Amino acid sequence: MDKKAISALGHSPYRMVVVGSSTGGPTALQLMLRQLPPHFPLPLVVVQHIAPGFIAGLVTWLAKSCALPISIAQLGERIQRGHVYLAPDGVHTGIDKQGCIIFNDDPPVHSVRPAASYLFSSTGVRSGRGVIGVLLTGMGCDGSQELYDLQQNGAVTLLQDESSCVVYGMPGVAAKLGAGDYHLPPDKIGQQLVALVAKG
Repeated sequence: MDKKAISALGHSPYRMVVVGSSTGGPTALQLMLRQLPPHFPLPLVVVQHIAPGFIAGLVTWLAKSCALPISIAQLGERIQRGHVYLAPDGVHTGIDKQGCIIFNDDPPVHSVRPAASYLFSSTGVRSGRGVIGVLLTGMGCDGSQELYDLQQNGAVTLLQDESSCVVYGMPGVAAKLGAGDYHLPPDKIGQQLVALVAKG
């Protein structure tokens, strides 16, 4: 990346990246996150469907190939630029208007909790401008409608393409709804995030 692009990363109009991921997601997340440089300026909040008790191990594993700090989201913490937050087990995770992590114990959505649907709805359906939404591989439809809603309200949306998905469920449903400004494999999604931020 040239010096002008690196400088531009610090002046992005975007506020955050929100990501939904399920079956096959850990590898997709790794491929995406490893493309982000240490100076990437946006916080990323991720819902990954995973068996209870494994989220801490996923954070440790992703940290080995991610240049950004990565942690399990904590209730009330303000999301910081250049940091990756993974939703904890068993609770819906979102972002309030002040940019702080919120939890919700409502019933599962699309049979999952945390749900990407809740995360996406919390961050930008009221105004998607400044939000970048990403939906990766996974069965079902969690996050699909809400990603489309984000896009309709001004968000930029990226979908993992069918050929690279383990299961083309969540992104496939989103694509049928009309969501997806970009359809890319995970590593290219990471590169596109950098390009979007640099372009402004």
